[in-house]
Amino acid sequence: VRCVAMAFDGNIWAFDDAVSKAVKLSLDGAVLLESPPLNVYFPQRFSATRIRDSGRLVYLNDPASGLCALDQYANLENAYNIFRMTDFETDGEWLVYLEKERLCLQNQTRLQLLYVPLPPTVVPLEGNAWLGKRGLFLQRGRQVEHYRWK
Repeated sequence: VRCVAMAFDGNIWAFDDAVSKAVKLSLDGAVLLESPPLNVYFPQRFSATRIRDSGRLVYLNDPASGLCALDQYANLENAYNIFRMTDFETDGEWLVYLEKERLCLQNQTRLQLLYVPLPPTVVPLEGNAWLGKRGLFLQRGRQVEHYRWK
């Protein structure tokens, strides 16, 4: 298993890299759902490094191949070859990711894309930066700065 995440319903999503499938597991380890092999939807082998469950869709990301979205029953909704992100977060209908010097918020229901420029104190992203629910966290030495987008 390459990556895991908590499912919206309290179970666990995991990515099985050997067969390139997302698997939903109960807390006792029983397989509840399994996606089709995701590598067939991308030009190169899909190997997810992040999973996020928004409650409606489950997103899996491979920084080299792209992003795919599954429904809550592990059926493929979309495969996006154009996304090349290392980190992303979901917040309801929104998919949030960093792109150079801005935060990108994409609404999957309304097909809306918003760009929020990062403050000059954040750019360039030095140190460790990661996205969390409703915010960007930036670690500089022993300090962690939090920038909220909501």
